[in-house]
Amino acid sequence: MNVTFHILSSIAIVGGFTDTYRFPQLNTVKKLATFIAIFSLGVISHGTLDYIPHAYPINSKADALIGTSLIIGLTFLADKPFKHIVLATAISTILPDLIDLLPPIIDK
Repeated sequence: MNVTFHILSSIAIVGGFTDTYRFPQLNTVKKLATFIAIFSLGVISHGTLDYIPHAYPINSKADALIGTSLIIGLTFLADKPFKHIVLATAISTILPDLIDLLPPIIDK
């Protein structure tokens, strides 16, 4: 699946699992637990989306540009207490592709 779709799924994960009213008041341990859970869900969502039969409707160069723009834009637009969670979740949703596909691309 295109990176763009994986990154868009990170919006749902962050929105669904981060209580914007309670999160700033949580202690460090609970914030870390939330961070780890959301990061893990990002990686799991990647596997789930890749398991579903799909095509690659976006050209890979455009996909990389759109994906990078989405990560930067979403992180920039997030409120300060959530910037690290938004960034980490977006990265976690594409992490398996980075691990699998980035080395061959760099070697070209």
